[in-house]
Amino acid sequence: MESDGIVKKLTRSESLVPWPRLQSVLADRGLDALVATSHVNVTYLSDFWSMSQWSRRSAQVHAVAGVTPERDVDVVVPAGNADLVYVEGRVPPRRVWVYGSFVVRGLERVADGQREAIAFRDALMQESVPTPIEALAKALERRGLGASKIAVEYAGFVDGALAELSRRLPRASLVSGEEVLRKVREVKSPREIEILRTAARNSDQAFAAAASHACEGMAEREVESLLFSELVRLGSSPFLSSLTAGARTALPNGQAGGYELQPGDLLRFDGGGRYQLYTSDIARMGIVGRPTERQGRYYAAMREGLEAAIAATRPGVACSAIFAAAIRAVRANRIPDYERTHVGHGIGIENYDGPQFTESNDQLLEPGMVICLETPYYELGWGGVQAEDTLVVTDNGAERFTTQPAELVPVGI
Repeated sequence: MESDGIVKKLTRSESLVPWPRLQSVLADRGLDALVATSHVNVTYLSDFWSMSQWSRRSAQVHAVAGVTPERDVDVVVPAGNADLVYVEGRVPPRRVWVYGSFVVRGLERVADGQREAIAFRDALMQESVPTPIEALAKALERRGLGASKIAVEYAGFVDGALAELSRRLPRASLVSGEEVLRKVREVKSPREIEILRTAARNSDQAFAAAASHACEGMAEREVESLLFSELVRLGSSPFLSSLTAGARTALPNGQAGGYELQPGDLLRFDGGGRYQLYTSDIARMGIVGRPTERQGRYYAAMREGLEAAIAATRPGVACSAIFAAAIRAVRANRIPDYERTHVGHGIGIENYDGPQFTESNDQLLEPGMVICLETPYYELGWGGVQAEDTLVVTDNGAERFTTQPAELVPVGI
């Protein structure tokens, strides 16, 4: 007898996905379901985090959402990852479909109240199938989607998986789901906004703490260690970031090394950490001693550009208009030849979400978009200055997430 998957009762926790938006995007495209396959989008769609999938692409985990008025998500997981079906603070999927096998003792001795162990036991005791595609096809068939139009994210599949799914579902129409996911992810749910707000503030505070404890003669990597330690203390984990000093601040993606801070050096931090798997991306700067006239003037121009972009941010404004406002403000502040290819991007479970703030992108802003606006300047042989902040588009304008002002912070004070 075949299993219908493990049915899980939803908790009161809020989904990561703005469900009405997902349903609207599917309906607009005449789609009956969406299948996520990459690690970030499986977690985004299902709230299920697979440690194996986040560490290697070959660990296949899939999530399925259909056109339903309320959140209803299935996940396909390897048996060895089924202990993560129930995790406190996350919304479990409705059904879990297990493939492969895993050996664990004590299934018959799980006590009442051990929710993680109970979910793991139930997953291992259902009838498994050998492969992830067989489990995914079964999940889609049991949802009545065997002859439907289904958007499938191709990016997370291993070679041959899409062809195998098509063979198992010959009556279904499988189309690319990448654009659907991109469109849905551009506007954040209330839960996502709170996570991203905390992620940005943790990075903001971590840099302020690191700058206050840094000093002349300290190596960049020592300052970075202070910053990372503070991120961890605040509940974030280190993520992609650039921390450089002196002339090395002109390297857009420069990594902290052995260079030791000298009097008059700029200190530039760009990036952040992860909080509950969501990223932060801000830029903050410090100065060892007093800034020169040029350092102060150039940084002030970058900050004016950032503030002009934020002031122009509100629903219905085109991304290209935000770009123009930033460039215009920097040029008006004594850097007439300032140029950029973009002045920001959306942010979410990945560091770069839509929209992109470029000269040619006329996409209009919507309430609930979380964005990073930035005005960097890089000059080899001299250095770099950068101002960047994270904000959410509100009904009437924008709310900045960070609490520390974007200014040149005195190092060691």
